[in-house]
Amino acid sequence: RLKRGALTPILIPVPACKELAMPEGEEVAEEEVEAQPAAASAEPSRAEVEEEEEEAGTEPNTSKAEAEEKEAEAQAAAASAEPARADAEAEAGTEPKAFKAKPEDEALPAVAPPPPAPEPEKELEEDDALVDDRKRLGGEIRFAARDATLNCMLADHGNVLMPLTDAGMQHLLAGARASCGVKAGRYLFEVRTVEILEHVENVNQRGRPPVPRQLLRAGFSTAGSSLFLGDTEDSVCFDSEGQFTRSRTAVRGVTPRFAREQVLGIVVNLDPGSKNACTISLFADGRRISKPQQLPECLIGKVLYPTVTFRNVSVQVNFGLLPAFELPFRCRMLADAAEADLEIALPNTPGKREVLFPVCLPDEGTFEWLDMWLEQHPDYIELSDRKILEWAEKSGIYRQRGYGVRNSNDKPEMNFGLNQLDDYSVRRAITSMASAQDRNFVVMEVKGNLLKGERQEMLRHFNPAYFKRTALVLVGDPTADFKKRVQDTIRQEKQSNADAMFKAEKCVDDKKLEGDKAEEKDKMEVDENKPPPVELTPEEMQTVFRKPSVPDIAPHVLSASFGSFSLPEEAEGFDEVRFGWLPASKGADYLKEWKKTRKLTTRVEDISPSDTFTKSLSSWHNQLAEWKRKQTDWKARVLAKEHKIEDGQAEEASRPVPMEVDGSSLDDADEEELDCFGVADVCDVGKGEPLFANFQSEDWALLALRAELHLLAHGFRKDANDPERAGIHVDNMLFYYNRYLRKTINISAYGVEKVQDLLALIGDTVRLDERSVIEAQLTDELDSFDIFVKLSEDARRDRQLLLDSGDTSVALNFNHSLLSTSVVPGSGFAGSGPRQYQHHQQSFGQQLPPQHLRPSQFGHSFTGDRGFGGDRGFGNKGFGGDRGYAGPSKAFDKGFERGFDKGHRNFGKDHKGPGAKGEPSRGDHRGGCKGDGFKGHGFRADYFKGGDRGGKMGGDGYGHGKAYGK
Repeated sequence: RLKRGALTPILIPVPACKELAMPEGEEVAEEEVEAQPAAASAEPSRAEVEEEEEEAGTEPNTSKAEAEEKEAEAQAAAASAEPARADAEAEAGTEPKAFKAKPEDEALPAVAPPPPAPEPEKELEEDDALVDDRKRLGGEIRFAARDATLNCMLADHGNVLMPLTDAGMQHLLAGARASCGVKAGRYLFEVRTVEILEHVENVNQRGRPPVPRQLLRAGFSTAGSSLFLGDTEDSVCFDSEGQFTRSRTAVRGVTPRFAREQVLGIVVNLDPGSKNACTISLFADGRRISKPQQLPECLIGKVLYPTVTFRNVSVQVNFGLLPAFELPFRCRMLADAAEADLEIALPNTPGKREVLFPVCLPDEGTFEWLDMWLEQHPDYIELSDRKILEWAEKSGIYRQRGYGVRNSNDKPEMNFGLNQLDDYSVRRAITSMASAQDRNFVVMEVKGNLLKGERQEMLRHFNPAYFKRTALVLVGDPTADFKKRVQDTIRQEKQSNADAMFKAEKCVDDKKLEGDKAEEKDKMEVDENKPPPVELTPEEMQTVFRKPSVPDIAPHVLSASFGSFSLPEEAEGFDEVRFGWLPASKGADYLKEWKKTRKLTTRVEDISPSDTFTKSLSSWHNQLAEWKRKQTDWKARVLAKEHKIEDGQAEEASRPVPMEVDGSSLDDADEEELDCFGVADVCDVGKGEPLFANFQSEDWALLALRAELHLLAHGFRKDANDPERAGIHVDNMLFYYNRYLRKTINISAYGVEKVQDLLALIGDTVRLDERSVIEAQLTDELDSFDIFVKLSEDARRDRQLLLDSGDTSVALNFNHSLLSTSVVPGSGFAGSGPRQYQHHQQSFGQQLPPQHLRPSQFGHSFTGDRGFGGDRGFGNKGFGGDRGYAGPSKAFDKGFERGFDKGHRNFGKDHKGPGAKGEPSRGDHRGGCKGDGFKGHGFRADYFKGGDRGGKMGGDGYGHGKAYGK
């Protein structure tokens, strides 16, 4: 207890930060003194005074001491009443009165008040009610194996999730969904990363591993939806990259990135009475790191299950009664939730699991049936390469050329550039994992399930003690529900196409509407703005199996394996063999007929032409060249005869000329009376005129097509050596034509769009039977090729008669430029000699290095339909004609005429005149018209040494002009 005079002035901080002065005549309260540092006393205390008096031998002044004690008690009572008075003034809204110092006291020094402390951030959520009498869940919440990916391993205790990372699995996402979902209230669960896995990638691989290498997503999803959060609209999540994903749209920067050992709390609020209803929030170590995020409309009102998606990390999920970190507000854990706010997924029924092997024929509803069956049986897991490709796409793995390109559905090429995925190591790992899990599986291997050996190999992975191994045969006429699904799919595709066309047309119409027309448009009825519903045609109504855009089995794989297809039997190791569409007896017959039909329609990929066919084809090329040369000679003689008459040499022309040099031709009457099939020699029907004297380029093209398809039909039948392969199916004609004749055929060059229409042009040689198989009309043992000339000439005459009578429907509309380019590497110029030079047909007249040429590589190129190879080099410019030597009746005539006019002046010189306007006289092209015509084809002679007919036939046209000019 101290007197007022014994204290020095001090400052007492109060909530209002007011400076207080010591009131006059009062003492400081004991509580305030204890809160401040002790001050030096300027006056001795009572104890000291008493001690001094005692030493001096005097009695202490008791009356004075008692008075001082009473005075101190009164001051203490006043000091204790002062805080109560200050609180009353604060409640009344008045400021407390400032204490005034006595005049004799010294003034207090001016001291700045301390800065105010920052106010804590106000929490957006409110505390849960302290009392909730509703029944609690009472059980443990765990992850179910049926709601986890195959590469996710579940611990028995602690809800620890670990990914498998062997054989390429480190690139794939893993996911798991809890067995308990939230449908009301506000609840919390926690996720913690306990391990981060690092993998050393092969630096020599071409592909790019997915990024990020380590990934964690935590959130909610609906029952039965994808286990990969963010993959569909049925999920919402936060991820370790700081993104928030809802409705398949990721928003960056919503949260900071996750850290190792960080405990993440995910709060879902489905309480309709809360201001943050239908939101999800994220907390890290008990601290809020995201604002409440609104749930998408599609998830409101649905049961939401806690879900975790991760890659190369091990995580622990806490649903328990107590959180690892308390939140700023009171919130119950999911395991402490009221039972009425949760929905528990049904547990697996005990017993054996089933592994199902569907046995389906390729392209007959295989995967369409599987999709329908999985919708009806969601507890089955599909094991197929198609599913691996889908898994990789959802995991964000880059695939060359994208995921839309694949060669088959059964065994699509991976093309990831990642070794363990491309070599199918991941497939073996998945099969091994599946056999160790308590689940139902459906093994979809189209080719493998049809081969006995592969079926037995797959059965070996599934222990009969834990799995019931069942084969389900689906061949023949499908069930009614499958047919209905096919019809619905066709209708939906047709309606979507019609809707797209309607919108496109509507946009065009809207652009045309202006002014008043725009107002009229607004008055249109609502029905007119809707696309009309589509109807299926009778043919579409009869469709049972839709033709897939991608074949189930690659053609080359199917052609090599379908002969060994068989139906399963219980003796192979199956516990049960069921027939879903046709009974067992009819199913076997259906497979037998299917294999016969497939032999006709499936290409034999490894077939090659025999030596007999090669010799016959070579003989045909030589014969064709000889006929074209004879036609050229004949036209030259006729043209020479006409020139002699024009030059006034009528008397000489009227003299009898031997048959072999006669240039006259049969008149029209003789031609009409001539029977094409009664001609003994097609090269001389009278007066030295060949039967093919009037052939145009179209006739030569059809003549070649007749002979080639005749040889092809018989050659394939002999080389296949299979009585069930009666011939070439129309769908495979182009493939075998390329394989046997080593060149392509451009159908549009013949003025048609389908192979069937092309075959109709030569129906006298080949035709299609009722199975759409090409059938030869002539025997394979022909003494000569004369019959093809006779058939071509007879068809030409019939066509000409119809044209003369006014029927233009029979006119040929060939595209000669396309005919000249229907060649593949190795086809030569006119189909003769070795076929190795595709570019030569367009490059004649250009210098080529000697190492690319051999004497026999061009053979009879100058006598072919295309002369110098089309529209370049010696084509349009070569002989001054339309197509070089393409049309003998025009190009040769013009070339001869111009050559004759100037041949005598240009003999022995490098000729650049109209007869050879290509590029015959530049550099190594010297000798174009030098000496005896086109010496060495217009190239250096050493390029074509040994070209048995090329040089001679090449010089015929201009050579005759030169000879007569001389």
